[in-house]
Amino acid sequence: MPETTRIIATLTAAVALSGCAAGLYDVDRTESEAIAPDNNTTLARAADAWQRENPDRSGFLPVSRGIAALGTRLEMIEAAERSVDAQYFIMKNDTSGALFANALVEAAQRGVRVRLLLDDLATDVNDTNLILLDMQPNIEVRIFNPIGRGGIYFANMVANFKRANRRMHNKTFIVDNRFGIVGGRNIGDEYFELPGKSEFVDFDMLFVGDVAWKTSITFDRFWNHELSVPMSAYAERFTEAKLERERSKARAAIDSAVATAYEAARSASILDDVLNGLIKPYTGTASVITDDPEKLLTKAGTDYRYVITELTRALDQAEEEVLIVTPYLIPGANGLAYIEALRERGVRVAILTNSLASNNHVPVHGAYQRYRKPLLRAGVELYEVRSTAAADYSALGVVGDADIGALSMHTKGVLIDNRYIFVGSLNIDPRAIDVNTEVGVMIDSESLGRALAETAAARIGAIAYQLSLDENERLVWEARIGDGVVVRTSDPDAGAWRRFLAWVSKILPEQQL
Repeated sequence: MPETTRIIATLTAAVALSGCAAGLYDVDRTESEAIAPDNNTTLARAADAWQRENPDRSGFLPVSRGIAALGTRLEMIEAAERSVDAQYFIMKNDTSGALFANALVEAAQRGVRVRLLLDDLATDVNDTNLILLDMQPNIEVRIFNPIGRGGIYFANMVANFKRANRRMHNKTFIVDNRFGIVGGRNIGDEYFELPGKSEFVDFDMLFVGDVAWKTSITFDRFWNHELSVPMSAYAERFTEAKLERERSKARAAIDSAVATAYEAARSASILDDVLNGLIKPYTGTASVITDDPEKLLTKAGTDYRYVITELTRALDQAEEEVLIVTPYLIPGANGLAYIEALRERGVRVAILTNSLASNNHVPVHGAYQRYRKPLLRAGVELYEVRSTAAADYSALGVVGDADIGALSMHTKGVLIDNRYIFVGSLNIDPRAIDVNTEVGVMIDSESLGRALAETAAARIGAIAYQLSLDENERLVWEARIGDGVVVRTSDPDAGAWRRFLAWVSKILPEQQL
């Protein structure tokens, strides 16, 4: 078939299938809510004891190491006695995915209710494995905003692009409604320091206290939304023979994951030390902010942009300084003007983002490049992560093995006046602000703010280039590496092909990046 004919046939199929979209969501579903905290669980007793010492406060602990982030999640599931609610943009069919799924199954077998909500687009755990997980007693799996299961995948995407393009980017994890984690990590090996060609340097916040049930409320809004589809709706597509074949493969994958990675992850967990009082959480108060799932059913950029709205309100109160850490930085005209206004009223603004070499989304970097000079002219301190800084990250205790290859930063957060901390899923780009849903926790804690400020000051200089403009308005990158200072006049550590791709990407619509 000639190429033109094939394209026409695909688009024709897309049109033919376009009427099937409504059926994706017109399924039987039972609403459920977070289980109220039970004072007799291990986690509840620990949380209550901490709360008695810190009335009207919540506790927070940063989790920088990837292996500790995985181990802490696994230990939290193992400690669960009533409920586990997990919401992620991505869950991968890899070692961490197998360990996470196995922990959920074992919890369910103890009688724990498990609700797992996954966005459908980038999750690569196949439907058969999700069905097998959903078939376990006490476990329900739902996928958010699913792509059509019949016909051609590309055709389903084209036919329903307006909806398929809108994604749930939220990442929340709550156990027994007393402890939880929010941050940038998905469930995938690259987020947790497991062996691979590259690794994300990321950040989570472990929390205890009333912020847990506040997070549960946001989870319920997505779990019970019309775009949240139970995997059981697709069960009839799978024969018992196929399920049995996949069950054997899944068991083998879990056994392999447990043998190769479980002990390292579990021993890195910080939950034991928290429960035994060896690590004291920072105290503070917090609000949980989430975009409404209805945002995905409205015109992009109009309503339900609650996360960026609340973050902007917090930034409006900044008096001295703001630190923004974001892997993807596309402020847009409005964002640039807002940052310029912060600078005009004397607020120091520092931004850490990925360099071209460390950015795993080159088109995003292509759009970001046009904002570098305006930000610098406004007096912003602009830093870009070195992809070759593995040894420096290791020395700082952010990652383990220094010989892990290229690094990419995936951390998302904002620190205001060394006191107010935003941690969540939000990137500073149009897709996060206008297109997808996001979630985050806004924390008021002087002790945590000071600690994060000190950590940031130590790390940024060690792992990033600082950008400036020379007398001819040309970009200059400068970094201290080892005992010397390195100066570059073009994107450091990035080859010609990557630079070309970034340049070509400038033609792409910025609002989709």
